[in-house]
Amino acid sequence: MLNGSVRLVSENGSLVPIWKCNDALRLRGHDKGTVINTATKGEKLRAEGITMPTSGLRGIHNIPLGSHLCTFYRQPKEFLRMSTSFLKAGLSNHEACVWILPSSVTLQSAVHELSQHGVDGAALQATKQLQILSAHDYYFSTSIFDVDAALNRLVSLFAMARQLGYRSVRGVSGPGPFLSEGRRRAFMRYEQQVTEVIARHAGIGLCCYLSPQCLSATEMFDIMSTHSKALLRTHDGWATV
Repeated sequence: MLNGSVRLVSENGSLVPIWKCNDALRLRGHDKGTVINTATKGEKLRAEGITMPTSGLRGIHNIPLGSHLCTFYRQPKEFLRMSTSFLKAGLSNHEACVWILPSSVTLQSAVHELSQHGVDGAALQATKQLQILSAHDYYFSTSIFDVDAALNRLVSLFAMARQLGYRSVRGVSGPGPFLSEGRRRAFMRYEQQVTEVIARHAGIGLCCYLSPQCLSATEMFDIMSTHSKALLRTHDGWATV
């Protein structure tokens, strides 16, 4: 659970709580004055009366299609519980789901957590409705993180989902700790472009990072500014900021 000490830099350089920031966060350090456009294809679909998928998380009912979200966790068990609830909702909605695990989480523990929620992970993997991959294999199999290759893999997931007849793609990603500052910066460039890809294809993405206690102010701001919204745990469940 995050506490009130989580803050971002405002336009005048002061620190303000993240829940007081606008939904469109300014990208200081990238292109000063540029604002992320949070209007998505999902919002257009909602305006046309198309039902929004459920989140699976207590306190948050619907998630707009086209959402690229971030959240934070302290322990692997928190990542597993949250991810499983979020993905189960997508699987029930006939969405193709992708689960990318950080190094602290094994495939066996992920499948076990699914079974605890009444989900047959093995059967769903056989039908390709669910893919479970390690962050190392999906993102970091080479020494240099290839942003373009990762974006192409993401786009191919939407093509696969359409071919197999699934409604859309829902992904949960846990990249885990970065081995170098260069890799972290490259991944943030990737995250910024992922927002556009997910919006264009009306998918849903949730990126899970280690607790802010493990992050610098720069790392925290980069994560928040490359996602349209953040999910934070509260005493009553979850909330978006």
